[in-house]
Amino acid sequence: MRLPFLFLAATLCNAAVAAESREVYYQGFLVPQSIVPTFDKGYLLVYNFEKIDVYAPDGSPLYSVSAEVPNAKIANIQNAAADVDGTMAGAVYYARERTRGGGIVLFDRSGKQTRFFDTGKYWPTQVCFAPDHTIWTLGWQGPETSGPHDDYFVLRNYSQDGQELGAFLPRSHI
Repeated sequence: MRLPFLFLAATLCNAAVAAESREVYYQGFLVPQSIVPTFDKGYLLVYNFEKIDVYAPDGSPLYSVSAEVPNAKIANIQNAAADVDGTMAGAVYYARERTRGGGIVLFDRSGKQTRFFDTGKYWPTQVCFAPDHTIWTLGWQGPETSGPHDDYFVLRNYSQDGQELGAFLPRSHI
């Protein structure tokens, strides 16, 4: 009696999974900058040199954006993540006249940059959103700001208004 029941249960599970799948077609070049695109919460984020192309969960283009960093000659988004409401956060590397640094840029669902906050000596390289909509980053301290034996926290948590909420995982423990 168990075997027919298990077979029926497996068949129904497969049918349910198959009914939920859908196909979305993307016509662009997926790796223009040799950085693998990010697929986050249904959004596709494609790294396209100085800008990021963002696609909606249905595959349609939403917007293409670049980071605007005050007084920076170069501002590149190295990694990005989407939140459930379509907000995008980007880990930014920038260069000014005599300094280099990192920060986080935020865009709303329409592609308008809503905020840039400088993270000081800490240069985020990876970024993601937590369920509470805070921003988590993984990064390092730039070469101008730390020596080979300096210790700092590589994992950081920020509010969307730029306040550092916590710093974790000392570099010396990796």
